[in-house]
Amino acid sequence: MLGLNFSEVMVIVIVLIVVVGPERLPPLLRTAGRYYGQIKRLSDEFRRALMLEVDREEAEQRAAQFKKRREEAKRIADEARAAQKVVAATEPAQPAETPVPDAVQKEEEAS
Repeated sequence: MLGLNFSEVMVIVIVLIVVVGPERLPPLLRTAGRYYGQIKRLSDEFRRALMLEVDREEAEQRAAQFKKRREEAKRIADEARAAQKVVAATEPAQPAETPVPDAVQKEEEAS
């Protein structure tokens, strides 16, 4: 609660009874309870709104990082496509004829 132990709460109750009086104490406590409830609800609502804002900012940062990575990947893919076109445009080299050993040539002729 507020970090008060039983003896401290009893001292507060006794002081309230002496200052306010026993006949006005119950309505005063009800009113105090209502105000406490309102303050607690406002505090919870503020905390929720703050957490939503923090989550929204984190989501925006993640989205920006994702967009940056996606653009980088697209740039790399475009560079790869351009390099592939350059390679395809160049004429492939003619394979050099490998000399056939005499023994293989003789077997082919015999067949």
